[in-house]
Amino acid sequence: MTNVQVLIPNTMDDSEANRILTHQSLSMSEAKGNIEVKVSKGAIMSPGGPTPYGMAMTASWDSLENFIAWAQSPAGDKYKDVLLENGAILVFYEVEDGR
Repeated sequence: MTNVQVLIPNTMDDSEANRILTHQSLSMSEAKGNIEVKVSKGAIMSPGGPTPYGMAMTASWDSLENFIAWAQSPAGDKYKDVLLENGAILVFYEVEDGR
């Protein structure tokens, strides 16, 4: 399984961030191999105090290949540069079931 994490900085315009996360989460939800998509609600918290991030999205995919296929599609690539130019963090990693 592959997890994807997107952190949106506080400096990004809220309406633009919401528009992008809405598009990305709908696109991911409809893509082959997507298991789930979750978008944060409320503040991004840390035991060290306030964070520089205002929103987060987490998604899970059944395989790295299906995630990469989505990420390289027009829908997956549509806002990547905008997010990176605004200081968002985009990471993905493979995980094992810890049970």
